[in-house]
Amino acid sequence: MNETYNPAWDIYRVRDPKIDREIGVCIPPKEVYLSLHKKFTEHADQDQTVFELRKFLMLAKDCNPVALEVLYADKDNILHMSSIGEELRENREIFLSKKAMGTFENIAKRQIRHLRDQLAWTHGKPEHPGVYTLPIRKNRIFHIDSFCQFDPDNFPTHDEKEVVKTQFGEKESFNWFHGKTYFLKLYDFNKYKALTKPGELTYDTKLAYDCIRYLSMATTLLKTGKVDLNFEAFDDLEKGEWDHDRIFYESDLLLKQLDTLGEWSVENSPLPPKPNVEKIDKLCVSLIERKWS
Repeated sequence: MNETYNPAWDIYRVRDPKIDREIGVCIPPKEVYLSLHKKFTEHADQDQTVFELRKFLMLAKDCNPVALEVLYADKDNILHMSSIGEELRENREIFLSKKAMGTFENIAKRQIRHLRDQLAWTHGKPEHPGVYTLPIRKNRIFHIDSFCQFDPDNFPTHDEKEVVKTQFGEKESFNWFHGKTYFLKLYDFNKYKALTKPGELTYDTKLAYDCIRYLSMATTLLKTGKVDLNFEAFDDLEKGEWDHDRIFYESDLLLKQLDTLGEWSVENSPLPPKPNVEKIDKLCVSLIERKWS
């Protein structure tokens, strides 16, 4: 049984100003950890995502970009940090390793593949013209037209349908619905081409932004051993001002740089080959024991 999240469990919480969303780390009480039936690993809703400590540490150990952004968040964006959370943040460098290259590269390649799938609807013929799904998530731009229908397997609840119906009827961009992800199915490719101009159904701006900044973040991390969260150079991408050609050109360029750095980093990167699992494990035990004491 999934245990209901309690804010009192929080040890560390930051705000992501780009998407106006909070991300936190928590330690549930002993009765949740040790129970045969209760469990808690993650809580997500419209405004926040909260990870249980051990899940968060596993993400950080793999150099997951979201986890690193939380650990290296600017102090101005820290909303809550207990003494336990402070200890977690102080030990953030033990998570950094050359494993970042594989993690970031795999995420970026997956994002590029999704972007190319979306591009098929705006500039070419999709692989499966009968049905195509697009995710609807917070702060992602999609132009909605009459050729779109909701995937019935992922349709909103009754209360949410009224919101969707209004936006759908007015052909507005969809937004976030109670923390869930819904899908549009594009059914008629020929009708789509007749109704829209090139680029009218724009790309997933957050997906493109994350792809480019994660690749940039990975190259800097391998070169310097430091996490750099200054992405001002990509602000125009986040606003949807890059065209597809530029997105794919920049991503291909960064992937090639990352590949070259992979060979260079074997001897030259200041990062260790692997994360310090022993220190991470000791930190995990220490933080939980402090929370329960």
